[in-house]
Amino acid sequence: MHPSNDETLKTNISKRFFFRGVLASFIPAILLSSRSSIAKTPLVAGEQLPVLENDCSDIDTLRNTEPKSANQTVVVQSYYPQQKAGSFAASIPSTQSAPKMRSIEARTPLAGGGEFYYDPSDLTSVDDGGMVIVTREGKRWKRKLSGNDKIQAVFYGVSPLVEDNGPLLQAAVNFSSNRIVELPRGIITIKTPVVFNFDSGVKIEGSGKKGGTVINVIIGDGYEDMGALHFSGRHDDAKVALGYRALSIKNIHLIGNLSRCRGIFIQYQFAMRIEQITIEKFDGAGLYIDKCQDSVFEQVDIFNCGRTSGDRNSLKDTFDESKTLDSPIVLTSSIAKTDCNYLRFSNCQWEDNPVSPVCDFSGGIENYFVNLHAEYSAYWDIEGTKGGTLFKQRKGTIKIQGGGSDEIKTLVDIEWGEFWVESHRCHPPKKIKVKRGTNSRLTFRDVALDKITALTTSGEKRFEGCTINEVELDYPDGFLSFNSCNVKNNFITNQSGNGAKISVTGCNIGGGVNVSTSTKSILFDDCFINGNVTFGSEGGMWLNNITKGIFKLSGDNCRVVIPATRKLVGSEAPVKGNYKVGDSLVNLSPMPGSFIGWVCVKSGNPGIWKGYGQIES
Repeated sequence: MHPSNDETLKTNISKRFFFRGVLASFIPAILLSSRSSIAKTPLVAGEQLPVLENDCSDIDTLRNTEPKSANQTVVVQSYYPQQKAGSFAASIPSTQSAPKMRSIEARTPLAGGGEFYYDPSDLTSVDDGGMVIVTREGKRWKRKLSGNDKIQAVFYGVSPLVEDNGPLLQAAVNFSSNRIVELPRGIITIKTPVVFNFDSGVKIEGSGKKGGTVINVIIGDGYEDMGALHFSGRHDDAKVALGYRALSIKNIHLIGNLSRCRGIFIQYQFAMRIEQITIEKFDGAGLYIDKCQDSVFEQVDIFNCGRTSGDRNSLKDTFDESKTLDSPIVLTSSIAKTDCNYLRFSNCQWEDNPVSPVCDFSGGIENYFVNLHAEYSAYWDIEGTKGGTLFKQRKGTIKIQGGGSDEIKTLVDIEWGEFWVESHRCHPPKKIKVKRGTNSRLTFRDVALDKITALTTSGEKRFEGCTINEVELDYPDGFLSFNSCNVKNNFITNQSGNGAKISVTGCNIGGGVNVSTSTKSILFDDCFINGNVTFGSEGGMWLNNITKGIFKLSGDNCRVVIPATRKLVGSEAPVKGNYKVGDSLVNLSPMPGSFIGWVCVKSGNPGIWKGYGQIES
């Protein structure tokens, strides 16, 4: 007698899930025990292999479903029931309160289901709402995963329909352990910070930094020193642990809604990669980096962040740095003895941040900012304000290459350290501030700068190929060079330090030059000066320069002075052309009775020329 078609179908279904159960028993990820003791129980000889008995509509139904046999497998259709979201509460661990759901008007399919099996050997794992589901009788359902599976945040009920996804996302990252936690597309609201465990190796991925995956932050007061995403190297009892191995965050849009906290707080990290992130509208630092090193920040954009003790709606207050409590970007080192080293920022946008300075930098060696774009809104009325500062450099090394900054008035305010910038478009030309008496080392190449005044540092300062509105050095010291620069107005130096060694070569100076007698050891060579010159440098040299105005030697302690006169050659005094007093011509055909040369004694065309150095007959 042959089996009916129905019986054959049942047999095939049983075989299908028979083999699925056999394969699942060999999945290595199920052997994980470090997070929630999710370990698959090996089959006992003679024991029936797992067989699917029924489907389950949602996680809450699974929690109320008692298993019937060891290793029983159940397929959960979705995390939440397939009905109006406003009519039910989400299923999460009993230790947490159920999240409120946003009401919707139509049936909405929700993800987060999957295949679960019953593990009779586990009597202790906690119901975490995603990987382990505990029934009323204390039985453990375990979610099946393969070795490389991502942890979908929806496995824990994370959804745009939940009013506070903070605890759900927290549960997901607690389990992840070097797996990728993938966030769903849409707007995900959190009302409490998500705190990451020590050395969790967490990797978080969204669906895009501009509207793909939006983490909508609505966090109340009391979290001023924490980040919405909080990676702390100091946890209970102020103990410090070296941070998170290979931390990775990418493709997320983080909106703060002016929550009085920080966007992303990262402490004591190394070898991390943060990319394709937009952080905006935090009443605190958008990005707070504390004692981190050897890490990459690629396309990390910061908008409208920072905290002031004044009125955040008043640029007079927010640009007043004495009132700044948290800059939009902070690099510091509050723990350990070393600093932030080898951080690489590439292709970042820091825009419309009303709090100055934009970046409060207290770092260590070799920190790079490549193709950084920074600006304020061109519509902001900054009249009567200080205009804002891009970098406040307290110590360490900043190296900027490419990119540009608009509107911001001051490029850098240096207390101590090394600042190097090349081919960074500055519009308008930027101010630089340098603390007096420091040992800072500065290099500016191909940038536009406003008036340069205080360069009293004992370190090296180099300006190469720069456009500078004006130079007026009040007390220059150390080695200082201007090479191939275009100074639009005057070049003035006042009293210098004893260690001053100043070189001005190949420059075009649109105004005049005034070098005081108390300025030591300055060299001007191969420059074009459009105005008058007064030169009196002690130990200084005035060499092959072209001066359109009047040259005046004001001191008697210069080493070498070659006046800016024309030096020609020929066989007789000029008979045409415009010449000035002091122009000279060397005789190329000297003969007995003739002159070695001629000199102009009265300006004109050709002026009056007199011979000098008559050769004896």
